[in-house]
Amino acid sequence: MNRADWISIWVELGESMRPGNEGLEAIIRQTEQANGWFTAAYQWQAIDHIRNNWLQARALEDWLLPYQLPVNVPGRIGLIPAGNIPLVGMHDLLSVMMAGHTALVKPSSKDPFFLPWLRNQLQGIAPEAADRFLLVEKLAEFDAVIATGSDNSSRYFEYYFGKYPHIIRRNRSSAAILDGSETEEQLIALGSDIFTYFGLGCRNVSKLYLPAGYDPSRLLSLWEVFGTVRDHHKYRNNLDYNLTLLLLNNSRHLAADYLILAENEALHAPLATVYYQHYQDEDELRLQLEALAGNLQCVVSVKPGNTLPGTTQQPGLSDYADHVDTLTFLQDI
Repeated sequence: MNRADWISIWVELGESMRPGNEGLEAIIRQTEQANGWFTAAYQWQAIDHIRNNWLQARALEDWLLPYQLPVNVPGRIGLIPAGNIPLVGMHDLLSVMMAGHTALVKPSSKDPFFLPWLRNQLQGIAPEAADRFLLVEKLAEFDAVIATGSDNSSRYFEYYFGKYPHIIRRNRSSAAILDGSETEEQLIALGSDIFTYFGLGCRNVSKLYLPAGYDPSRLLSLWEVFGTVRDHHKYRNNLDYNLTLLLLNNSRHLAADYLILAENEALHAPLATVYYQHYQDEDELRLQLEALAGNLQCVVSVKPGNTLPGTTQQPGLSDYADHVDTLTFLQDI
């Protein structure tokens, strides 16, 4: 199949990913029952973004334009997606199949139902395309691997897959730099970068850099609009636990009943917590962040050249995870 065929197939597949598809709605209910973090609302948010922003003909054409794809000699690419947020492996799957390779996917135990449903949909649209999408319990007979996990699991990935062409992704998080010029609307938008998917994604902001003298309590007032996260028992349990630790350690923090702001120079904050620190010189801060680039997915700021507040969970097709161009990797295997 040529590029136009693949685009047509994925656009049709996207059209099937809408409310009213009884099979999809059943999968969403089943997923929420099995994994309480994957609420129906957040699953639909992920699905809607993929359908409206990725699985559109013009978006796919523009994305693929710089590449010589599909490849002339297809390979078998093993995919091990993370399971931290809904549909997190879709971009890798789409990339592998658009490149003309066969995807061997080992679904995450935290999100085991959507990919089988997707393959069945693909089987009904284009059986020859579904033959390039295989669900496996164990990777075998592959030519390359794309695996995503924690810092701990990445060591195992390196051990098992290091001799093959690979992309191995580790823990990352995102940070925001405020300079005091932000409007209330921009600060509220930043809240969505923190709370969407309960903060479980690498694109979720978990660290704030504030100018000297900035009062972080203002942010807690503005972000009350996201306070319904307090009603989710798993999130609430994490908040209570992390607040207890801060109190026991007499650590400097501010707390609302839906979020903790803790003063800490570390980058990665625990769930239901955002770390903050004050800075004196923004140019010096930028140099510090450059040194941390390997640990950062997004840097949010109202200034040009950064991810704008409210957009971290709206990546485009060319916003590659860990800033590694997946299509170039797949093209050059």
